[in-house]
Amino acid sequence: MPDNKVFYNPKDFGSFDMGTGQLDNVFTFVWNTVVISQCKVVVRDKNNIIKTYTEGNGLTRTNSNFTVLLTISGSDFQNYVGKKLNVDCNFFVQGDTEVVFGLTIVKTYIL
Repeated sequence: MPDNKVFYNPKDFGSFDMGTGQLDNVFTFVWNTVVISQCKVVVRDKNNIIKTYTEGNGLTRTNSNFTVLLTISGSDFQNYVGKKLNVDCNFFVQGDTEVVFGLTIVKTYIL
């Protein structure tokens, strides 16, 4: 059993750009502990939740549940062009925010 104390201070992965024309962009997270089946990722604009990803709905666990794939399409965020959205990830202890990163939405013209 991992020492869950490390997850109380979320790891900040920085910020990424997401173009509105990008389809099925995959973020891969590889861990040395098992990802829970109730894993969840929430994309929000301040306190407004825009999109929630769960296993089977944008999240996939692989590699004996040590890897999680987050699949995001920029088209889901067309109304947020120019904004930096917050992404909160829960992978290990149900209800904890363990990983955070920013997602800046950029208008793209190639569709």
